[in-house]
Amino acid sequence: MHNIGKLPYRECAQFVNDYFKMKGKGGSAWSHNYVTPYINGYEGMGERPSRVGNDYARHMSYNMDAADNFKSKFNVNMLDPNKSYVANMYFNGSPWDYRTRMEGNSFAQGSHTGVVLFNKDKNQWVVRHNYHGNLMEDPLEDLIGSKYNLGITSISIPKKKFGGKI
Repeated sequence: MHNIGKLPYRECAQFVNDYFKMKGKGGSAWSHNYVTPYINGYEGMGERPSRVGNDYARHMSYNMDAADNFKSKFNVNMLDPNKSYVANMYFNGSPWDYRTRMEGNSFAQGSHTGVVLFNKDKNQWVVRHNYHGNLMEDPLEDLIGSKYNLGITSISIPKKKFGGKI
């Protein structure tokens, strides 16, 4: 992960909320009511693991499978360089994992989130995300698949809100 700055808060969802609010879109990154799934690695995987109990290993395995399924569906040409997207990710060891297992009832079950955008200075797609108060920017390609402790499971399009334009 590549640190590009400090943030005044530790929650990854707060960064995503603030980013899209600044762009005139948004809502709560904890609620998928404000996004439209675009490329969903969970789609077609069947029933997700039960929210009952503390079966962390099974939940993480499911998320990693979703990241690999996402990889099989993803083509960078599907993204518009003039738009930003919401990345849902799994993060092995996340303190939020328990919350996503117990409260999650949407299309995505990841415990980390970020913003997918085209960095014109670097001429590449990147994911910006808040890691415990550190603003990280990583090449999108590095977060595709389950090869690390962090991987993208779905990409969504933010809906209009706060008077913004899509």
